[in-house]
Amino acid sequence: MPRHLMTKQKQLLDKHRWCKKWQDLPGPVYRSLEQLNDYETIQHHIDDHLQRNFDPDAKKPEEAKHIAHWLQLGEKDESFLIKDIATHGCSGGVPGLVYYSDTSEFYDIFHLEIWLMIGDHAADAGQKTGDFLGTVVKDACSRAQFKNALVWWAVEVRAQELVAKREAA
Repeated sequence: MPRHLMTKQKQLLDKHRWCKKWQDLPGPVYRSLEQLNDYETIQHHIDDHLQRNFDPDAKKPEEAKHIAHWLQLGEKDESFLIKDIATHGCSGGVPGLVYYSDTSEFYDIFHLEIWLMIGDHAADAGQKTGDFLGTVVKDACSRAQFKNALVWWAVEVRAQELVAKREAA
């Protein structure tokens, strides 16, 4: 028996009106849709919804190239203020970095930059990378918590750097 798209799925697809078929969707979006339906019927329903709601004027959102760029895009979209992140950190809730699934996905995209930051900051502090890592990740009991701590630290550091640049200009 075929299953139809749920309201939540349709709302998610409506944010991607620049897509014409399911293959155009970003991987994480498609996977989240797929989890809510069985694989055999989901592609047909997604294609049907995208075709009926396709907007030729819609533009694919710009993808962040690095963490500072991600912060700038978020501020441009009025999702948050970089200065607030620099001052208060991520623990107050930063859109796109609230759930472990968000921070794990963010980590998977920016892990190389995060590890370069860890290495640079450890060297600047005169510490070994592992010792410095212990100050960033204090009580991680799972991989998701580990990634979350690294992501929040990296985003907060980049936000502080951007604010310092703005104030120096």
